[in-house]
Amino acid sequence: RRTFRIGDTELMLLQNNGNHYAVGTHCPHMEWSLMFAKIGSGIITCSKHGWQFALADGRALNTLGKCNPLATYRIIYEGNQIGVDLG
Repeated sequence: RRTFRIGDTELMLLQNNGNHYAVGTHCPHMEWSLMFAKIGSGIITCSKHGWQFALADGRALNTLGKCNPLATYRIIYEGNQIGVDLG
């Protein structure tokens, strides 16, 4: 997992089960860093309160209450380079 800043946007690139994802660096529940979150089976779990989000679309998977989705970004492959669609 690696973090990047593009303009005002912080994002994290990570791999899980052979798939690549670009997501926000902080949990939308309480803005806790996801740098040490558990990742597995297409899910990222915040280490602070256990909130879980689908890596594919950022939707919250918990029934603990309401929470905004995790920011997700489309990865763009061009030859041997990788980009991220922030739009």
